[in-house]
Amino acid sequence: MTTNTALQTTRFNELDQNLAAVWTNGFCLLGGMICVFIWLSHTRRPTLATSTANTPDPSPPTRKGVYLEEVTCNRAEVDTDIDIIAIHGLDTSSRDTWTWKDPGDPKNRRNWVNWLDQDMLPASVDRVRIFTCDWPADLLIPSDLIQKTIEEYALLLLDGIESALFAGSTRQRGRPIVFIASCLGGLVLIMALVHADDKRSRYYRLRESARGIVFLATPFRGTSFQDVAAWAETGLRAKASIQGRVLVDRSSATLDIIRDPLPLDRPHSLMNKFRGSQCPDYQRVASKIRGMVENILAGTLLEQADTWIRDKHYTADRLKIERLSGELLAMDQCYINLAIVEQPGQSAGRRKESRETTASPFSILDRQKITVPDKTIQVKLSEVFSERKGRDGLPIHPRRILIRGRAGVGKTTLCKKIIYEFTKGTWSQWNELFDRVLWVPLRNLKHEGRRMMPVYSFADLLSHEFSLPTNQPNLAGELSSILDARSGKTLFLLDGLDEVSQDLTGDVGVARFFTELLSQPNIIVTTRPSAKPPVKLDLELETIGFGPDQVDEYIEKSFMNPKTTKTDQGIVNNVRSFLQKHWLIQGLIRIPIQLDALCYTWEEFDQEAVPSTMTRIYDNIVQKLWKKDIIRLEKIKEGYAKVSHAAEIDQKVTAEIALVECLAFNGLYHDIIDFTPEYRASMVNLCPLQDLPLDETLSRLSFLRTSDTFSNTENRNYHFIHLTFQEYFAARYFVRRWKNDEGQLWTFTFGSKDTNTKISRPKEFLQKHKYTARYDLFWRFVAGLLDGREQALEFMNTIEKEPLDLLGPTHQRLVMHCLSEISSSLLRREDLENRLAQWLLFECRFNQSARLATEVEFPEGALKTALLCEASENQAIILSSLAERTMIPLSIIEHVAGRLDDEDADVRRAAVRALCGRSALPDEVLGAVAGRLGDEDKHVRIAAIRALGGRLTLPYEVLAAAAARLNDDDLAMRIAAVEALGRRSALPDNILVAVAERLDDDAPGVRKAVVEVLGGRSALSDAILAAVARRLDDEDSTMRSATIMALGRRPTLPNELLVAVVGRLVDGDEDVRSTASWVLRGRPALPGEVLSAVAGRLDDQRWYVRRGAVEALGRRSTLPDEMLAAVMGLLDDDNSAVRRAVVETLGGKSALTDKVLAAMAARLDDEDSLVRWTVIQALGGKSVLPTNILAAVVGRLNDECWYVRRAAVRTLGRKSTLPNKVLAAVAKRLDDSDEDVRSITVVVLGRTSTLPNDVLMAVARRLDDEDWDVRRAAVEALGRRSTLPDKMLAAVAGRLDDKDSDVRWVAVEELGGRSALSAEMLAAVARRLNDKVLDVRCATIKVLGERSVLPGEVLAALARRLYDKNSTMRRAAVEALGGRSALPDAILEAIVGRLDDQDSDVRSAAVDFITSANEKLYHIGPLIASLHKALLERSFREQTSWYIEQCTVCVNLPDSIRELNIDMQQNDVKEWINGVQPAEYPWNIDEAAVGETVFYSSDIWGSRKMKLREDLQTAPLRFSISKEAKHGGHRVTMMET
Repeated sequence: MTTNTALQTTRFNELDQNLAAVWTNGFCLLGGMICVFIWLSHTRRPTLATSTANTPDPSPPTRKGVYLEEVTCNRAEVDTDIDIIAIHGLDTSSRDTWTWKDPGDPKNRRNWVNWLDQDMLPASVDRVRIFTCDWPADLLIPSDLIQKTIEEYALLLLDGIESALFAGSTRQRGRPIVFIASCLGGLVLIMALVHADDKRSRYYRLRESARGIVFLATPFRGTSFQDVAAWAETGLRAKASIQGRVLVDRSSATLDIIRDPLPLDRPHSLMNKFRGSQCPDYQRVASKIRGMVENILAGTLLEQADTWIRDKHYTADRLKIERLSGELLAMDQCYINLAIVEQPGQSAGRRKESRETTASPFSILDRQKITVPDKTIQVKLSEVFSERKGRDGLPIHPRRILIRGRAGVGKTTLCKKIIYEFTKGTWSQWNELFDRVLWVPLRNLKHEGRRMMPVYSFADLLSHEFSLPTNQPNLAGELSSILDARSGKTLFLLDGLDEVSQDLTGDVGVARFFTELLSQPNIIVTTRPSAKPPVKLDLELETIGFGPDQVDEYIEKSFMNPKTTKTDQGIVNNVRSFLQKHWLIQGLIRIPIQLDALCYTWEEFDQEAVPSTMTRIYDNIVQKLWKKDIIRLEKIKEGYAKVSHAAEIDQKVTAEIALVECLAFNGLYHDIIDFTPEYRASMVNLCPLQDLPLDETLSRLSFLRTSDTFSNTENRNYHFIHLTFQEYFAARYFVRRWKNDEGQLWTFTFGSKDTNTKISRPKEFLQKHKYTARYDLFWRFVAGLLDGREQALEFMNTIEKEPLDLLGPTHQRLVMHCLSEISSSLLRREDLENRLAQWLLFECRFNQSARLATEVEFPEGALKTALLCEASENQAIILSSLAERTMIPLSIIEHVAGRLDDEDADVRRAAVRALCGRSALPDEVLGAVAGRLGDEDKHVRIAAIRALGGRLTLPYEVLAAAAARLNDDDLAMRIAAVEALGRRSALPDNILVAVAERLDDDAPGVRKAVVEVLGGRSALSDAILAAVARRLDDEDSTMRSATIMALGRRPTLPNELLVAVVGRLVDGDEDVRSTASWVLRGRPALPGEVLSAVAGRLDDQRWYVRRGAVEALGRRSTLPDEMLAAVMGLLDDDNSAVRRAVVETLGGKSALTDKVLAAMAARLDDEDSLVRWTVIQALGGKSVLPTNILAAVVGRLNDECWYVRRAAVRTLGRKSTLPNKVLAAVAKRLDDSDEDVRSITVVVLGRTSTLPNDVLMAVARRLDDEDWDVRRAAVEALGRRSTLPDKMLAAVAGRLDDKDSDVRWVAVEELGGRSALSAEMLAAVARRLNDKVLDVRCATIKVLGERSVLPGEVLAALARRLYDKNSTMRRAAVEALGGRSALPDAILEAIVGRLDDQDSDVRSAAVDFITSANEKLYHIGPLIASLHKALLERSFREQTSWYIEQCTVCVNLPDSIRELNIDMQQNDVKEWINGVQPAEYPWNIDEAAVGETVFYSSDIWGSRKMKLREDLQTAPLRFSISKEAKHGGHRVTMMET
């Protein structure tokens, strides 16, 4: 027996560490990126066969091509984990390769033994399927055929296996494959896997699955698979030359990357054949294969950790969703995608408030962030990591993402959805980007045991949160080491930032670890809106609940029988009908928990008297939930609960009701929504329970939820299922004490078990907090609950008593919101609604807006009254505001429709817009809108066509009327008609044809509009599509470009149209050629015919055609090898623009082979400077460059062309670290002859954290550069360094007097921002307040304002800017001085004087100062008028009120109540205000005292006069009426009888 052969096993995740540069990860063979082009169309498709016998087929194989045959026919894929594929060598077959034959009787098939068959290897290795792979391995072929190369053999094998395993299969991605390769078949296999090692290749999934190889007598030479593949051709040719007489010696049979190859004591010809299962060599081989399979199944420690988290932590039960019914549903049964919208970036500067009417921010729907999401800003959760534009307009790949959402909107459900989809692998992009997602509920970091730890690490987190073992095997330690290295393949899902951001502060233990978590490169953070977001976010999103379609889908699922999967359509229709009648509920159920509550409690609703207010609906929901909870609280049996009356239920849970109500009120009072164990401890004495302990009781209540479901009840935090439920229960607490003369509102001191604090009587609490923003919904519920007890009138009368808002709008909103919850029979309703109508008309005149009318709560009667006014300008404003409303009552719709014939065109246009935003309109109203299509005013016609075009459905008559406008004489009208009709999802054929006929319109703008709308339609007839395509030959170049874009947007196009687009690469217009190129390269797939057509242009004689072809081909993600080679060949094109295009397209690829990089780098010596510049730019985008290419870029620092040198500096500056030699070479450019090169050099060096002293001095010398931009860069570079020598800092300060304003501006910014600055330098900065350039003055005032302490002379200099000619400076001066203590009286008076400023922003800044001033303000009386006007303006757009409470002048702002520190008595304040109110200011006649005058607008005086006389018939007062001609109204003066 010879011993010159060896068995070698390779597990791809156990290769020597010195190959890390070659191997990309634990399962990856090779690091190179190779583009493969398959030309095997002549090869018969491979097949997957199943053996029907356990003995070898005695007949020789007759099938051609590549095919797999399974030898473990009784094992299904679902019952196995790994596939083993045995590959024979050259000049043989599977039967001959793996079958032992008796040497004494080789033809006796009964004695043949195939060791891959059932009784041997399958019996030795469990849970595997075994295949043999036959492939065309003939070494010698007929002379009339071409001999195959090693690459061709490899591609045949690769394509065959891939097709057999994956084509039309549901095979799980990543299912492991182990190969057994015999002799030279091993070389072919290696070459095949090298080809497959490219993520763009269709074979990549095969390479990804390959997890191990057993080589049997394969002749190796080299240290890596690339080396083997490189010389494989030579080995195969040698094999052919000696025809089977090759013996593989130990050296050639050993692959150097295998540490311990296993020798077998047998000749080469028997290395792949074994006589039986008792053969020692077979047992060695089988043992190796079995061990390999076991190791693959177990995985590395890292794989085991990931598997542990996936299988043992992210269990199905953990990911289930609990409904209010208590039912647990799997994610795939209940999840409906939430609407996620992108939040726009905040403007850096403060913008002026628009006078145009916008949606009110006070409506409950707006307060709850309940809106129909704008499709243009919606983001699919699966695509949050896709490329998008950043705030600066440049493309970014988001990796640090914040998702905000209010309580109950489904943030935790969102987290479960992410985990569910990631573990399933359904979001391919996520699985490509990340190896794991770690869901961390941040609240768990607050557990006492963790907070006590002096050091907290990733290993601790993995152990505590995911229960990963820390002993043998140390899975937590293994994964922790990856996380410590900030692996780019780990995504942290950090849930509940708001719950910990105020608690985990400091620089030790868990707090430090929390900071580290937030700084990870890949994070998704969820939070309520109140939390301060992390820094350096890429994307900010908000989840706003369900859209209308998702609501419908949820309702369908809620009333589906889980056993029969049939939906009770009758109930579904009833629910939908109910929702259509109740605008408020339509909005509230966009919140998932609210919708769940409605569906769960639907049977409690009286179908004959469905509740019409939010309070009544919550009454029903709460009653149903108590019926469920009374059983969970063990108070009553289930059968009795179903038949119990509401009063009986209440009696059983009296203590629990008191607990929930008290908890809710105290939380509202303390502004707490998350109830911690410490907070709950304070309730024990205040709300004693009789049956269950407090924490156990809370865990059984449907109204409360916890995110800590897996922790002990005593350690959990609880919150109400939605904030509105907390407000509802708080209102019930208040109402119980309203009628009780001894009733007191009690709260408890946070964290105390013994101390109770009495707040006040309910009416006193109302007086103090009726204007506080966060109590708005609370007061609505109070009004609704009191209405049910017939006590609403007293409540409304109390609201109308002192203290009263001296401004007015906030008081009117409070009245409006409470009225929305009170029945129509309230005695004072008519008076209150008339006053609201007055206020709406006053807002129109005073503020040129109608925000009050945009609120859906604005009473119908008041709106009708206001719409009857005679002033057309007021009507137009009100009608415009209605377009912003969620819904409009039918009676109002009829009033609005009556304005469609108004003589004023603005009114008609506003009426059109107000009506067409409605989802349902009566036919006669819709017809009236369509009648405006023929309006004499073109703006009305355009408004009508656009409004109608936006509706989902339209009657045919209306569509026909709109289509008639396609022939309108006005160009803008024809375009509007085209857009309105063409973008509708469904159109009658004749109207679609009419739109298409406009392709021949005389106006290019119309033709372009037609092309764009038709191109975007999903279905077009061949005739219309051909008509669009004919516009490719339009005489107008913009039309040709538009046509290309329109065709390019279509998902599918006939080949002939794509070829026609290719033809535009030779267009005479540059824009058209560019558009064609852009469209072609952007299509995900191009047929071979089209690709060939584009490639054919690479040889065109016209350089611009070749360039267009390069751009169209070169930037495609995958490209056949020969086409890529053709594109690269144009790097030597005669035309520099073509060479530049090749560099640009290749440089845009995410991954480049060394060969391509080298070819690009060779162009660094191109004769054309723009080509050299382009190469450097392209190389600069690569994170890592080979040393030789980096050196070549350094060489360009001395290029003869200045912009090439500049590009070289910029490219080198992008590298995180640079060798000292390279840094020195860059620093030499500080003396470059070109100022742009010097400038970028300064910038690059300024970004370097540490610089040698000589380089730093060289940068400082640029402070005296002759070019202003270089000086500016030097100031910026030096000013941002934390420490600078005094002399250098003084040199920077010298630039404060630079002749260039930009240099002075940067000097101010950099010096002013330094924490420590000498008095002399600070004074020098302050002198820039007098700079002649506004930007410098603004920068100066900004940096000085940010300093906490300023000398008196600097304060005085700031105060002088209060009189600057520029309003921006005046506002900045007010803001810079605001918040400072102990300002001199003269400065205080000067700031207050800005209340009379002509600019509204300056006045607003002065108001902010006054409301937050600590010092008493004197002599403010004469400015009361200005203060009143400024606050009145503000109160229409934000929750602002001004009142006097117990001799204290208060301003109630959205964030707090502030006391005005002014030197005036309350009567003086009232007197000043009464004297300065606008003449048309509305008053309530019931509030007027003797001698006071009330103004009534002429618009509503007629309807009010008779009511006024009736009210005062028996009163001891009389009144006089005088017509106020100046203001167009009537004054009513109260006098004694």
